[in-house]
Amino acid sequence: MLSRLPGQKQKALLDVLPAARQLSLSGYALLEAALSHTFRVPPPLSALHYDAAGKPSFPNIGLHISLSHAGGRAVCALSDQPVGLDLEPFAPMPAWRGLAREMRLDAQSEKQFLPLWALWESWLKYFGRFQLPGDGFRAVPVAGGFALFDGLTPLPAFGLIPGWIAGFHLAICVPNRPVLPPTFYDWRF
Repeated sequence: MLSRLPGQKQKALLDVLPAARQLSLSGYALLEAALSHTFRVPPPLSALHYDAAGKPSFPNIGLHISLSHAGGRAVCALSDQPVGLDLEPFAPMPAWRGLAREMRLDAQSEKQFLPLWALWESWLKYFGRFQLPGDGFRAVPVAGGFALFDGLTPLPAFGLIPGWIAGFHLAICVPNRPVLPPTFYDWRF
């Protein structure tokens, strides 16, 4: 699997611990299966491009992707527009208070924090890891989920998909009106 990835991703994965490398490779194996399911002639993983912010896509065919893995599961989303996806298990996170404070997430309990953390991660994957939100980043509870803002500016459509994978929070960030809604794929490893 590693040899089918673009050179810069191969090098990056060789620099991480074997367990983390295996988790990442499971996400790419899922991506490869999703591409085979979606396209008659799928693009090779070697055609995957990473922009300056670290966002993966297949620019030659206008396909944006997002990958996430946690708790023995991998998920990916494919879309014709940028997409951010995150999967977080319902599991204790002892450092939640410090993370909530650092990320300016208004959570009063670990139970409130975990879905906000998944939304935050999907936001980072949508915009790119190097575009952190400003001081005004906040999550506002609304019917059925949260609306996210940077100052007074609403951020692109976010969604928390409860129950899609039992025992996990699945969060997605997509443009307000994608031509092709994201397609999700899930894999237990």
